[in-house]
Amino acid sequence: MPRLLTAIMNQGQSEEEVQEWLDYNIMGSINTNLPVFPIIMYSVG
Repeated sequence: MPRLLTAIMNQGQSEEEVQEWLDYNIMGSINTNLPVFPIIMYSVG
């Protein structure tokens, strides 16, 4: 499970609520026309 997801879940939200929040607030804000945007990394293994 990604650390960002885990960190937000530790504040008392369900996995579904956190995923919805991330999709809207993080992934939805990515504009590929800008030179800088958030990078979401997943741990392998």
